[in-house]
This record gives sequence, C-alpha cells and structure tokens, in this order.
Amino acid sequence: MSKILLAIMCISALLMALPSYAEKAKKQDFKCYLDSTAGDKVMFFRWLEEEKLKQQAGLIARKVSSGGQDIYIKSVMECVLLGQPFKSAKANKLDEKTVR
Repeated sequence: MSKILLAIMCISALLMALPSYAEKAKKQDFKCYLDSTAGDKVMFFRWLEEEKLKQQAGLIARKVSSGGQDIYIKSVMECVLLGQPFKSAKANKLDEKTVR
C-alpha cells in the first residue's frame, strides 16, 4: 500500500513540474536580416529562444518561399526578437518596407 502511495506522489510531482517547464520553453517571434538569391531580405521565424543560434545556423542554404517564388538563403546577417531593431541601419530600412 505504501509503495502505491509513493508511486502516486511521485507521478503527481512530475505532472506538477511539467507546466512550469512548458512555460520556460515558449517560442519567440524573430526577424532575420538575410542575404538570399533574391537579394537582401527580412524574414520572420518562430523559435525557442534558447535554440536561436542553432536555428539561425540551420537557415543557411535553406530554400524558402518569398513573394511566390522559391529562393535560397546564402547567409544570415542578424536575427533579433520581433519587437527589437536591427543593429544595421540598412536592415532597419528594409524592415520598415517589409510586409508583416
């Protein structure tokens, strides 16, 4: 009987811990200033914040759709949270013109 009670308590503790982990692992919206086969672009992505660098690196050579055409990403110059400005003035000008 005590083993069953102990098992129930352990499972309950695990279930209570899961929501707090899920809250920490929220996805964030990012915008990235990219060099592509169609020129410089600002594109939008949604990632876990702690995976930003890994996701950024994974963009290189990826095929994406932009304006109805497929393009390839040559390099990633900068990625920031959606509400933040880029460091590059050129990227910020392009961001102002980019449709959300």
